[in-house]
Amino acid sequence: PQRSHLALFNLAALLTAVGDGCLERENLPTQASRLSGVSEYFNSLALSQNECCYLETLTTSVPTFMALVNGDNDLSRRSKYQYFNKTGETGIDTILLSLAVILGRESFSINETCWRQALNVSRQLMQCWWEERDLVVAPKILLNGKEIIDKLGIPQGPRVGRLLRDLREEQAAGTIETVEDAWEYLEFRMQDFKWTEKFPKVAQALAPYQLRPSVVPSRPA
Repeated sequence: PQRSHLALFNLAALLTAVGDGCLERENLPTQASRLSGVSEYFNSLALSQNECCYLETLTTSVPTFMALVNGDNDLSRRSKYQYFNKTGETGIDTILLSLAVILGRESFSINETCWRQALNVSRQLMQCWWEERDLVVAPKILLNGKEIIDKLGIPQGPRVGRLLRDLREEQAAGTIETVEDAWEYLEFRMQDFKWTEKFPKVAQALAPYQLRPSVVPSRPA
């Protein structure tokens, strides 16, 4: 039988404790690694696939929230989009779980600066989820795959999917607002693809750094 949402959340909170003490900026990779190990534990429990997916996403997303807490006071639209793009429907639960982790870690000697920043990030993310959902969290993409294939003359495949994902992120970030902006950006990206095809070894060497155009080039005055 399906467990209650609260029961699953409490299980996630219990298992997330394995990463206690690894939430500082320099320890986030360690935290992510430990929580990845926790997610493997779910497979040994009598849980449904949906329940395992919820628990895995929730527990492994805590470092994502902590990284925002350790960052700038004001979150960019891109940061908000990337957070919810990773956490999906568990985004709000991840916020609550992360706050609980911070309180549990700090005990009675809570760091006021850290706590205020955590609340500040939580407020911005929650406001975005409920008030800017159509604009930032899940913007309606300006173009579809067929339009891209027909106009740019590229075959159906992973490249089209990548262009659509990147286009949606740029819309969420606010760098693309019109269909004209979208086509200009895609044409710019096509130059990137052509460069990759021409110099595959260099492109492969740069791949780990994810170097790619992320903004629409400025129009000449």
